[in-house]
Amino acid sequence: RDERWLWLLFAAAWCVHVHFSLQGWDNTLLNRLQFRQVQTAISTLFYPIDQFLLAYETPLFGPPWAIPLELPLFQAIVARGASLSGLSLDATGRLISWLFFQFSLPAFFLLLGSIGVRRPLRLLCLSLLITSPIYLFFSRAFLIESTVLCFSAWFLAAFARWISGGPMTWLLLSAVTGALAATVKLTTMTVFCLAAAIYSAGWWWHARLTATEGSRRFALRVLGRSALSAVSPIAAGVAWLVYSTTVRGRNPEADIFDTV
Repeated sequence: RDERWLWLLFAAAWCVHVHFSLQGWDNTLLNRLQFRQVQTAISTLFYPIDQFLLAYETPLFGPPWAIPLELPLFQAIVARGASLSGLSLDATGRLISWLFFQFSLPAFFLLLGSIGVRRPLRLLCLSLLITSPIYLFFSRAFLIESTVLCFSAWFLAAFARWISGGPMTWLLLSAVTGALAATVKLTTMTVFCLAAAIYSAGWWWHARLTATEGSRRFALRVLGRSALSAVSPIAAGVAWLVYSTTVRGRNPEADIFDTV
């Protein structure tokens, strides 16, 4: 009942999270999940630091070298960050990945509130999240996972606030973060879209159970707001899928990505 103790618990859990996240910071990427990490690092190594290139090069299958899989937002930030900071590419990639994970925590805090979790218990949930071995590993890996997790979490948090009657600001936030998440990694964003659909259906069903004129109008408004919020992520995801598939199609050796 005393929220101060849970804040202390969360602070202690975050310190544990930082301690373990720093272990092996300078280790090689040739460890667990080395193929995906090295592939991302190679794309980042050859990414131009003076422009945002959509058809970025990954020199694996010969010319033409561009075989884009995801929107290279993470690669662009890491390449620029390594150039400005003087840190090694591996260290910069780990740091940017870890920072994106930290930025996702406020979104999860808001999202837990939207589903009715009391404020003190939200701190307990976040403490469990940041001390999970899975997130301890992936939050500092040279991967795009933390990036798409951050944008997806903010999309879902903003979506929940928007359809429950929030101001237009939440719609704009869900549109931007949803579009970024869908283009950075569409498969991850699909899971969060499913969660958004379930959340929206719950609000609609709850409103329909109340047989009043106001509740019926609210049920229709929930559907309208849900559809409006889904336009940007779907459009961005489809557009990037078409573009990246077209670019990869120019390299016959890259067919493996479209057949797996």
